[in-house]
Amino acid sequence: MGANLLRCTTVRNNLNAYLDGELPTHVLGEMATHLQCCQGCRQAWVRLRQVGTLLQSASAPAVPEDFSQRVLSQARQRTASPRPAVRASFAVIRRWRSVPLAQRAAAAAVLFFGLSTGLFMGWQTAGKRSANAAPSLRDDPVAVFNLDYLGGDPDGSLPRAYLTLVSADSRPGE
Repeated sequence: MGANLLRCTTVRNNLNAYLDGELPTHVLGEMATHLQCCQGCRQAWVRLRQVGTLLQSASAPAVPEDFSQRVLSQARQRTASPRPAVRASFAVIRRWRSVPLAQRAAAAAVLFFGLSTGLFMGWQTAGKRSANAAPSLRDDPVAVFNLDYLGGDPDGSLPRAYLTLVSADSRPGE
């Protein structure tokens, strides 16, 4: 792999590994060559080195002496006397319960009507298919896919384009 084959995104994604010396030797060489040639990647490398230097020079805050004892005592207290279980209630159920009864009844009626209509339409469609012999795609694509409600559309419409594509001859290798 030549040095000019490395892309800037690859170099920038691997800058941490490059700084830590975790890359294979041939990739380290390609990265070094790229950093010499590409000013943007070199600036990103310098910034990353500066951040590393800052982190190494920063001191961690002092931990109080009794910190571990306080944490352990609180853990013991929580296990000894667990909090009472809170009844789980989902936000959707709470929202549904906050809606007035008349609105809930209306929503249930609309849902029932929609499901019933869909069931009825599906039943009619299934009845039409079983009553008649199944038409072939070549005979009538509208009847095969039950798209008769798309009739009367202009020639340049999306349904017309779909029907043209579906009914087109498919030859092997095309």
